[in-house]
Amino acid sequence: MMEINRRSRRHKRGAAGAKPHRSKAFLEDWENFVDRVRTEIQAAHNGPNSKSPYYAQSSVIKREVYKFVLEHRGKIKPDLIEDAILHYCDTRERQKKLSEQRMLRFLRSDYKSRPFYWALFGLEGCVGLGNFTLKQYDISRYARQLEYADRHYVPPEFLIGFIFQVGTVAKICESAKDPNKLEDWESDWRARRSAQIVSERPLVHSTSKPPRPSQ
Repeated sequence: MMEINRRSRRHKRGAAGAKPHRSKAFLEDWENFVDRVRTEIQAAHNGPNSKSPYYAQSSVIKREVYKFVLEHRGKIKPDLIEDAILHYCDTRERQKKLSEQRMLRFLRSDYKSRPFYWALFGLEGCVGLGNFTLKQYDISRYARQLEYADRHYVPPEFLIGFIFQVGTVAKICESAKDPNKLEDWESDWRARRSAQIVSERPLVHSTSKPPRPSQ
């Protein structure tokens, strides 16, 4: 089953009846993004380093989704991206045979609160080569990895290395669920940075008049 936003009244009827409004405002950008992911997967597959974990299909998807969210953060209204993704998924289901269409299930969060999850959700079942395809099981795990990387301000080009460095998928997912969890090196850096900022803070001068000297 695919998912929809529980709070979105315009998608109550599921894939067969959903007609999201305002989706055209961002739909072309989303379609271009899906095409870009497909192109990057194909290029990585045909490239000389295709056996490297950095160019694995799952790594390409994670990196492209991570870049997509970072590139559009603060530039496009989250509900426009949400509408485009839902419209894209709905259209894709309508193009299938009736027996192959999947009913939509509810998302418990919106794009604003979980953008990586939504972006991955929009790619489910429509990107991948050979026997690989992005499945529902992958979406939650991948999203947690990207959320944890984002918390550490990891640049897209270092994303895969960060994921391998931090540990197992289970460990990252568990860490990501705790909003206060950071890797030790990040905690140490933030503590040192805070101390530096405090030490560099200019003295605050009193605006009150000094007392007159006694005569």
